[in-house]
Amino acid sequence: MPAGLSDIPPVETNTPKTAPLSHAQERLWVLHRLEPESTAYHIPLAFRLEGRLDGEALRRSVNEIIRRHEVLRTTFPLVGGEPRQVVAPALMLDVPEVDLQGAPETLDERMRTVIAEPFDPATGPMLRVRLFRLGHETRVLLVVTHHIVSDGWSSGVFVRELCALYAAFAAGRPSPLAPLPIQYAEVARRQRAPEAEAEIERQTARRRRRLSGAPTVLELP
Repeated sequence: MPAGLSDIPPVETNTPKTAPLSHAQERLWVLHRLEPESTAYHIPLAFRLEGRLDGEALRRSVNEIIRRHEVLRTTFPLVGGEPRQVVAPALMLDVPEVDLQGAPETLDERMRTVIAEPFDPATGPMLRVRLFRLGHETRVLLVVTHHIVSDGWSSGVFVRELCALYAAFAAGRPSPLAPLPIQYAEVARRQRAPEAEAEIERQTARRRRRLSGAPTVLELP
């Protein structure tokens, strides 16, 4: 993700943006429809925080990341019988703190419960954040996203941006991160463009020709 000194947010309206699903999102959407209670595609990310915490700076940092990355405020309802990406103009998440002082052994259980909470792609949000307090200056921050809006590489981006934003906001400075040059919905639009779909069809046909005559059943142990 790009970094710089600009703190000028893009112009936003109150009209939700819509886009087709990318191929990867479409697969995950179908899998969710088949097994809506499955947690196989929940991505947890946990941080242990030591020292004095500026709760307001943390909340602002999380919500700035959501503002920057439209996919984190995207839902996937049916529109005309087909799933679509719908980007909400704004989404503000609270970062509730759960006090586990005196009972830190319950941390794993509480985290598993939060991770296992189902997501609803049609209504969202597709991420949740919890803060668990274990001591006077010891906390664990848990962020859970669904794979339809995130992946392992995105987790690294989230960590870097959270650290940069928290350091700035806690010090009373503006965001040091530059606006993003492209959002994921635009990537999906380009992927679904007629010329891109035609190229996929050409590649699929070529592979089918090369695999013609291959055995339909393999005798594997």
